Amino acid sequence: MKRILMLTAVLALFLGGCKGPREFILSGEEGSKSVAVVAAGEEFSLKLNASLSTGYAWHAEYTEESIAKISDGVITAGGDVTGAPDVQVITFKAVKSGGAIINLKYKNPSGQTVKSCDVGVEIK
Repeated sequence: MKRILMLTAVLALFLGGCKGPREFILSGEEGSKSVAVVAAGEEFSLKLNASLSTGYAWHAEYTEESIAKISDGVITAGGDVTGAPDVQVITFKAVKSGGAIINLKYKNPSGQTVKSCDVGVEIK
C-alpha cells in the first residue's frame, strides 16, 4: 500500500510539472472582446477556429512590450482535406506586469481582413 501511495505521489509531481501554457479558447466572432489574466513570466495560448488549408488565417497585432509572441501553430481535425476545420494556436509570453491589447484579424488569402476581435491581457 505504501508503495502505491509513493508511486502516486511521484506521478502527481511529475505530471504537475508538465503542464503547457494556459489556454484561452476564443469564439473569434466579429467585434468580440475577451480578457485574459496571466502572471508575469507565464506563457499563454489563444485558440481560434480557422480554415488554414483555404488560405484564411488569424494574425495577431499588438504594440505593447509587456507580451511577446512565441509561436503560431495549428491543430488539424481533417488531415489534408481542403477546407477541413482547424484550430489556430497563437502562443505568447507575458514578459512583465501591466497590460496589453491583442487585435486578432482573420485574413483571407489576398490579405484582406474578414473579421477581427480583441483580447485584453492583464499581467499581474
